[in-house]
Amino acid sequence: MAFMALFFWMFIPIILLALAMGTLQQVVEWIRLNPTLINGLVTGILVLNLLIILVLGRVRAKQKSAGQLAWGYIWQLPGLRRLERIVWKLTLYLWPVCAGFWALLCAVFLVVQPIRFIPEHFLQIPGPEDCFGQWEITGWRGAPSRTQEELTPYLGVQIVYEQDRFIVDGQTRLVKYDPEYDFHYSYAPYQTGVVWREDRTDSIPGTIVTRRFDELGIQARNVRWVEARLRDDPGEAVLGQLFYILDWDTILVYYSGVFFQAERVG
Repeated sequence: MAFMALFFWMFIPIILLALAMGTLQQVVEWIRLNPTLINGLVTGILVLNLLIILVLGRVRAKQKSAGQLAWGYIWQLPGLRRLERIVWKLTLYLWPVCAGFWALLCAVFLVVQPIRFIPEHFLQIPGPEDCFGQWEITGWRGAPSRTQEELTPYLGVQIVYEQDRFIVDGQTRLVKYDPEYDFHYSYAPYQTGVVWREDRTDSIPGTIVTRRFDELGIQARNVRWVEARLRDDPGEAVLGQLFYILDWDTILVYYSGVFFQAERVG
């Protein structure tokens, strides 16, 4: 009983925080960005548990010296009072143990500071809006039929993705952006989906070539693709229109049968 009370007393604030902030990802990110506040909260819990141990220890010592915790005394009490005394005695012995356990955890937390080990973007999966910014082509993958002379001119090409456009080497391409319908997938300026390694073809579809994950050096179980919906259809694919997100700072831009690797530069 004492343990359950302590459990809920410790975790109700965390549960309420999770419900208020919506998702576990947001909670973890909030914790990562507020280490001082978390350390203060943990310190308060540590002090409170130490006070519980001190107060209950004194109460137990006082009642023990008065013989009120002896089993002989307890069994002489009438039914309901006997049950209450048994629960109280267990509380005086078990609650300090639980409080000591939580105090130890809090002390270890304050010494180790585990928040500093939480990586940026922990549990978060990048989407199209996370790719807004400047990228630079630094290499290529999966181009067995192309010569180095054909691919080298693409190195250093700058691609800038914005909400309503993307710019490739200074040339602007407008996308179909409508703020009133941006929430709906069919009207989103950048459509997206996920390809899984376990899919039937084990390859990346939507291209004129088929490349398996291993051929492209992709170690993850899945990869997210993003395609810009151009406002004016040029009649053919353009560089930067279709890309695959490898991580927060690396994408593969598919163009003309080649997966160009681009790194975030701004």
